[in-house]
Amino acid sequence: MNKSFTLVELLVVLALIAILATVLIVVIKPADIFKRGRDNQRTSDLKNLEKIFDLILFETQGTFSELQYASSNVVYISLPDTSSTCGQWISQLPQLPSGWSY
Repeated sequence: MNKSFTLVELLVVLALIAILATVLIVVIKPADIFKRGRDNQRTSDLKNLEKIFDLILFETQGTFSELQYASSNVVYISLPDTSSTCGQWISQLPQLPSGWSY
């Protein structure tokens, strides 16, 4: 007499495993975990930027002005383009008030 599982028993076990896996995925919500991970990365990046600005202010003894490095009335954007003026994107950006430019 051979001792083995029947096909029905194997199918029942596989169905139970599939149901448990589905319930587990619904309960742990992997999308939310990834969202929290991205939020944590953004928070960390902002803290690093704050440290950089604090270091610049400390090294310049409070005389740092961002206007030394940027023009007034210019909106600086970062888009994936080979041109420094983002020529292929300009038509898709909203119009700026008079006197302003990208």
